[in-house]
Amino acid sequence: MKLPSYEEFMYPLLEWAGDGQVYSMKDAYQAMADRFGLTAEQREQLTASGTRLVDGRVGWAKTYLVKAGLLESAGRGKIRITERGLSLLKEEPVKGLDKKFLMRYPEFQTFVGKPAPQSVPITFSPVDPD
Repeated sequence: MKLPSYEEFMYPLLEWAGDGQVYSMKDAYQAMADRFGLTAEQREQLTASGTRLVDGRVGWAKTYLVKAGLLESAGRGKIRITERGLSLLKEEPVKGLDKKFLMRYPEFQTFVGKPAPQSVPITFSPVDPD
């Protein structure tokens, strides 16, 4: 199995935090690695900067969920699900919780820099100086 992308970690991370408890990100990294059945080699794979790749991907999943208001920071390195996150979990399971899905939340649109509206061309008519 290949290492999941940060988007593939988003829904499982939200589900895992769904009991409303405060969790450390260290616990989140471990829980996601266990949930996906990652091998010891996958768990220890490093990025060019020397950080664990799986931790980075789970970290980005957390960042996106926080920016969408589905999780919240509960102190340094700690997370908790929000009411919005709980509401989402009560809906039918979300297929494809990804950046596109998160664009439904205004806070997330602000975070990613919502595209500017199409500009309307302005035309000028020459003025006859009299």
